[in-house]
Amino acid sequence: MEPPRRNARLAARLARIIRRLARSNAVTEHHEQLFANGLVASSEGTEISLSNRQLCGVDRFGEPLEAYSVSALPALAALIGRTASLTALDLSRNRLGDAGALVVAAAIEAHCRLRRVNLAANAIGCEGRRALAGALLRSGSVTSANLLRNHWDEASAAALAAVAAQRAGLRSLCGLGLTEQTLALEHEGLEPHDAHLLAADYRSHGSLTALHLYDNRLGAAGLGVLAAAMAASGTVSLLDLSSNLLGGADDPARLVFVPCAAGTAALAAALAGATALRSLVLYDNALGPKGGALLAAALRRENSLTLLDLRLNQLCGIDAFGNGEFTCEAVRSLANALDANETLSWLRLEHNAVPRHAAGWMRDAARRRPGLRVSL
Repeated sequence: MEPPRRNARLAARLARIIRRLARSNAVTEHHEQLFANGLVASSEGTEISLSNRQLCGVDRFGEPLEAYSVSALPALAALIGRTASLTALDLSRNRLGDAGALVVAAAIEAHCRLRRVNLAANAIGCEGRRALAGALLRSGSVTSANLLRNHWDEASAAALAAVAAQRAGLRSLCGLGLTEQTLALEHEGLEPHDAHLLAADYRSHGSLTALHLYDNRLGAAGLGVLAAAMAASGTVSLLDLSSNLLGGADDPARLVFVPCAAGTAALAAALAGATALRSLVLYDNALGPKGGALLAAALRRENSLTLLDLRLNQLCGIDAFGNGEFTCEAVRSLANALDANETLSWLRLEHNAVPRHAAGWMRDAARRRPGLRVSL
């Protein structure tokens, strides 16, 4: 996916500017002051690390420390240009916007030894995304980029994921190193569009075995995207999706949670293809009775799960405040599914308001299956 020619020409011009600044050492007194405040001090050899430095005058939450400004970007370009053997560039959590993304896109094309780029949480929009996509596609060196938590829509995120599919050497869009096996992204505020980047890593990163995504906002839409990657197998054996609103999505207009089983349905269908997956943690996702029934049907089919964690999911239709319509059908379906399942060794159902008689169904099923543990 090539970006428009205008962006390609701009990236090339920025690359020339960086090289010219490096040759002439054209850094003003203002730039020197910026370096003294952290730009140069953070550069160690072949790496530049300037994470969360408010380079454009706003913090990572978008709160202004001063007026938003791109005045630091020429200094940043000069610093990048002077680091001849640059191999890693971390500018995460700076809200650089599209202008900063264009500078980094130029750096990606100018530095043939650059391996890792971190631009997470930088408020990059569609223009910056197009420039980065083109640079990553043409780069022969970058193997890992972190582009999570930026301001693009699902179509833009899907387009970036397509770049990873086209360029075999680009192994991660979530910042994972070539040999790293665990990706931990708890409490990161990930949104549904970030699921496209996670799915790209799920598919293409050959070493990834554990994915921890506790306490994000992927929702039913994000789960659907991730499930499509799971269906193609992969190497992930542990997937933690706790507290991700998987049973629906928030409606900001009405300030309510809207149930939706589409994501759970996609997940249930994908389990048969996820042959490496052993542990699936879905704690606190408001899956509800319908979600429980869908997962029960998945347990009846061939899969590789040994642990399924469904704690705090309103499986009986009652939330933590006692609201909802009570039903035991999901618990009954899960109990019946255990008779057909041959792989599961631990099913966790705590905090689901399971009544005594329904708990008896689960205990009877566990007794019929030696080695199976059911926690209620």
